[in-house]
Amino acid sequence: MHHTIAFCEEPKVTTEENIAGVSDDTMRVVGNDIWVGELNKVVALFGGGHSIQTLRLVSPSLRAFFCPYVHPLVSLAADAYWAVKPVEMCRNPIPVATNEALNAMVKVSEVHVDVDNFLGVSLADGPIAPVYGDIRTMVIEADITATQKTWVAADLTLPADLPVGRYQIAGAMCRSNYTGIFRLIPVGGGSRPGGMVDAGADIMDMTSQRFGNMGVWLEFDQLTPPRIEICANVTGSWYSLKLDLIRVG
Repeated sequence: MHHTIAFCEEPKVTTEENIAGVSDDTMRVVGNDIWVGELNKVVALFGGGHSIQTLRLVSPSLRAFFCPYVHPLVSLAADAYWAVKPVEMCRNPIPVATNEALNAMVKVSEVHVDVDNFLGVSLADGPIAPVYGDIRTMVIEADITATQKTWVAADLTLPADLPVGRYQIAGAMCRSNYTGIFRLIPVGGGSRPGGMVDAGADIMDMTSQRFGNMGVWLEFDQLTPPRIEICANVTGSWYSLKLDLIRVG
């Protein structure tokens, strides 16, 4: 199981600068810093903005080798290449030191203050093995006011009645007006697994975060589905969520 955090802020200059951490009731966030706890292995990275040239995840322990660049980048520029996908490294996670702060560093070629730069980071306590089984995909569509620089939560209403039992979420994909980060909130607390938001008609390959490729995200019973949180890089109004489910009991 993984936990997803977010950095999101509009650009100010065309030299490399920090992206502010998104306030989070599960992590310590102060300004540009998000502190790492027991989940200290990076298993996925993704991000974008309008005219990004470079995007990096930075911390003291990462600098000991070199701070990883996030490629490919989501870009809202008119001539952008849109065949992008999250950088998933579940079998080969990048370790960071517990109790240190992570930072997101970005460099843009143009300053577009109406489009935030963002970086999503998924953390786990070790490598994540894929899961297999009878995976059925459920689609949930609803309105939401997805706000820049903020986690916005909403209840999920399942479109079909599930038989009594336990269910694993073995992957998910969220589509909205604009790109950003989404995550799921399990009832009773715990890690909030998530991934990159796919935007409108733009081409993004989300296979790496679906169909068991990132292991089990969480479990729930038919009466306690999780909630959803979205942090957008441009204000949005709707989402379509695909949940890959395995019945386990």
